[in-house]
Amino acid sequence: KSEGIRTDITPPQLRKRYRPTDITNSTDTNDIDYQTSITEVKFNWYNVFFDAESGLAYFEVALGTVEGGSSLSFGFQRVSHTATNHKFTGLNLTPGRRYYSTVCAYNNVGFQTCLSTDGVLIDTSKPLVGVVTDGVSLHDLRYQNFTTSLGGRWHGFVDLHSFIRYYEWAIGSAPYSGTDELYRDVMGWENTGLNLTMRREGLSLEHNKMYYVTVRAVDAAGFMSDPVSSNGVLIDTTAPQLMLCDQLIMEENFEDFTYRLNDELPVLTSNQSILTESVYDTTQCTCSCASDNHTVDLQFQSHCCCACGVVSLNSGIQPGIYHTSFVDQQSYLQQLTHCCCAYSASQFDVPSYTCVCDVEDITADQLGNYTLRGNWELRNDSVSQTLTESQFIPRSGQRSFLLRDTIISKELSLQVGVLHDIVFFANYLGVRGDSILKPPKGRVMGAGIDHVFDLNSHIWESEIGYGWRRFAFQFVPRVATVDFTFEPYDQSYTIVLDDISVYRCVTQPSSITGVTLYDTYYTTPNLLQASWVMYDPESYMNFYFWAIGTISGGQQLQPYTLIGNSSQISAMHLSMQQGTTVFVSAVGVNNAFLSNYTGSIGVNVELTAPIIPRVWDGQGDDDIEYQLIDTVIYMGYEIPYDRESGIKYCEWAIGKSEGSSNVREFTRIPDYTVGHLEAQHEMFPDDTKLYSTLRCFNGADLESQLTTNGFTIVNDPPSSTGASVTILYPQYTPFPKRGNFQASSDHIQFFWEGFQDVTGLESYECRIGGKFSAITEWVNVGLVHQAYFENLKLINRQIYYVYVRAINLVGLKSEPVFTSFYVEIKSPAITGNL
Repeated sequence: KSEGIRTDITPPQLRKRYRPTDITNSTDTNDIDYQTSITEVKFNWYNVFFDAESGLAYFEVALGTVEGGSSLSFGFQRVSHTATNHKFTGLNLTPGRRYYSTVCAYNNVGFQTCLSTDGVLIDTSKPLVGVVTDGVSLHDLRYQNFTTSLGGRWHGFVDLHSFIRYYEWAIGSAPYSGTDELYRDVMGWENTGLNLTMRREGLSLEHNKMYYVTVRAVDAAGFMSDPVSSNGVLIDTTAPQLMLCDQLIMEENFEDFTYRLNDELPVLTSNQSILTESVYDTTQCTCSCASDNHTVDLQFQSHCCCACGVVSLNSGIQPGIYHTSFVDQQSYLQQLTHCCCAYSASQFDVPSYTCVCDVEDITADQLGNYTLRGNWELRNDSVSQTLTESQFIPRSGQRSFLLRDTIISKELSLQVGVLHDIVFFANYLGVRGDSILKPPKGRVMGAGIDHVFDLNSHIWESEIGYGWRRFAFQFVPRVATVDFTFEPYDQSYTIVLDDISVYRCVTQPSSITGVTLYDTYYTTPNLLQASWVMYDPESYMNFYFWAIGTISGGQQLQPYTLIGNSSQISAMHLSMQQGTTVFVSAVGVNNAFLSNYTGSIGVNVELTAPIIPRVWDGQGDDDIEYQLIDTVIYMGYEIPYDRESGIKYCEWAIGKSEGSSNVREFTRIPDYTVGHLEAQHEMFPDDTKLYSTLRCFNGADLESQLTTNGFTIVNDPPSSTGASVTILYPQYTPFPKRGNFQASSDHIQFFWEGFQDVTGLESYECRIGGKFSAITEWVNVGLVHQAYFENLKLINRQIYYVYVRAINLVGLKSEPVFTSFYVEIKSPAITGNL
């Protein structure tokens, strides 16, 4: 009999939990989603299909870009019913596309069941790198103050075909360069999974050293991105250093921009010239030139000009001196300029000029080569000027320097790598006369600094409406020779400079009082200025806090306030009382957020000026209203005092009006405690009235002054032109007296009138005289207008004279006025009869 026929009306079946998978090799059953090969694809269907009725007859496999598809040219291929995997070869797959492998199982009755993999994506490129930052916070960390841990954060890594499967990070002392392993000498590669922020503890990092985080990404296809490093974090475990900047390197106050008369003038060589300051006696001008040089002396407008030149006689050009006066019509002051120029020439050369000018309104293009004293250079097309005390109030001395369309520069030799401090004072031309005030800005450049300083803010020092502001900028030279330049911020600004100084700074202990208050006493109850210098060579300074109190470290007047990165600051609208002691505290924080504290010494608030009890004219202790013509002027005063800050110094001036100094400028008194002053001076015309003024400054530079009520210079004695003397004769008989006969020989009485003097009369002097000799000496009778002399021994029938003269308040005596009388003491003799 036959074996029979089985019926099978169902296709092959699928086992649960099994399906075809994309694989990397024939022994691997794990499904892959991505692969790097573009020439072959492998997949596996082990234990996926079964058929219990008729059994499996064979399989057909295909590869396409959709599930169940066979879009590739070879279509479906038959394989044995015992096969469990297949490899498609000879392919040319497109990167970035997903391909699906399909297998169809056929049973012995011809039914089929087909199933596809979930596809494999062709990935042939590594991930694109992102950005790595230091620290675990949102913003990049440049500095940190601890050494036991380090963090990193990254973002932006991307893979165009697959996805980022995980990240690896490393820590090193250098960024990744591809040439060494320093990028992972602290910590080697570690898998972070998909974490974008990591911190590693238990490290031993070094102070003042940079460390870098390096990250790489691995995609699903196994490609690794290029390593990328952070910009590094500096380990700074030390607080900012408190610096003392007191090693003076350069100082310029513009006092010596012209030679003074008592200077030892240098010996000039060819084509050199010098110009002295304004002097009273230009006959003292002398010049000295080296041998074979022509010397010219010239005095003009109270200046000494000396120049030397060499010339070939064949050229026909004689050496000489050029002097002129330039007037800048657009300037605020319109001052004359004096220049002394030497020129020289050879037979074939045109004359060359070298000029030295008084420092007032000079344009370089007018004068050619112009060099300021002190090795300052004036750029071409620049205008410069020094302002004397009569033109502008310098901060110190008698000169300050005006910048208007000007650039001045000076080359300095500094110590490389050491903190320096440049300090200068700036002002602007205030309203004086018809001057136009425009609050200006200036600019200082050099040694890596480029700062604009603004004078439109509060003032630092104030005097008669002019505010000098102190500016200080710290810098660390990178080269030994540095060129510093000052200029106005734009051409419309006019800057006045004075007291430029450059200091070298050294580290000071933190306990020292490092805050500088620029007054020993404060004289403005609502304004306080302070500065300090802190430096951090590793992470640099980040910001400061400051506070003001009435005790050291206190905050009674102002709590700690954030002020940014400026270490010179002022506080306005305070309410400081007379006698209060003020302290300033400052806290500096570096970029690693380590801080240091410093404070100031106490400064007393001084709002009262010195006391000058009394002043008077004259040599003694009493005030005079008149003084005999003399070349010495005297002044007396009660000793001034100031109980709070003491007397700093006093000055004395003489003028022709109250408080003026047009006779004698204010001159400092060597010892203000003497109480009497005298000064030699020229003769004055009669009736000139002079006033002496005493001006004293206390420790806070507050001043008070007191002027005498003045005295009048007297040159002439009292006038006796209209004076007369009259004798009072006694009446002995009823008969009238005739003539100037005196009937008594032992007394005489007389009176006078008519003496005059502009100062007033102090007394009169009288004397009796005979025809050939004096009977009495001059007798001062005071201010009475009559006198009685007795106990005289006059001789009968002799003529006598009565003299009277007046003495004024300065002791000058008038010409005497006199009258005569005869003595007749005998009665008439009777010689006849009636």
